[in-house]
Amino acid sequence: MAESFNSVLKGIRGMPVNAIVEFTFMKLVAMFNKHHEDAVKHQNKGELLPSKPARHLNDEKGWARTHQVTCFDLNTWKYEVTERGGTTSDGEVWPPRRYVVVLLNFSCTCGIPRQYHFPCSHYIAAARHRNFSYTSKIPLEFTVDKLVRTWSPRFEPFVDEGQWPPYTGPVYIADLSCRWDKR
Repeated sequence: MAESFNSVLKGIRGMPVNAIVEFTFMKLVAMFNKHHEDAVKHQNKGELLPSKPARHLNDEKGWARTHQVTCFDLNTWKYEVTERGGTTSDGEVWPPRRYVVVLLNFSCTCGIPRQYHFPCSHYIAAARHRNFSYTSKIPLEFTVDKLVRTWSPRFEPFVDEGQWPPYTGPVYIADLSCRWDKR
């Protein structure tokens, strides 16, 4: 994070602190406005998910088509999902793997739903087998509506120093003996 922040401040590092603060604030305002505008475009298109979660979900749906699903308990909606094994281009062979999915609990033994709060390919395969809407388990934090609210700009513009309220706090005086000499 420090490196990305340094790249933002690349040309302004030698400026006074007030200029750095104002520059950073203006960059932040511009970034929020841009992201808010992009999120509103997604919302106007009627999309449920922003581009990254939608791309991730499409990838998982593609993998889910290759899984074999077996129902074990209709009451708890427990399924066994088997991934196919295969061979890499290097000739490395990996065996088929089995996972237990419980649709009602939004759980899978691969751990992805618990860790990322997003359906994995095993969960999607079991939900399709049961004709269950897995999109209902996607948290609202991933939706376009929440993205619009996240990036909605809530900034106040700077006012001139003459319009500031009077300062009544402690006065700090710099100790010139602690000043760092660049030589």
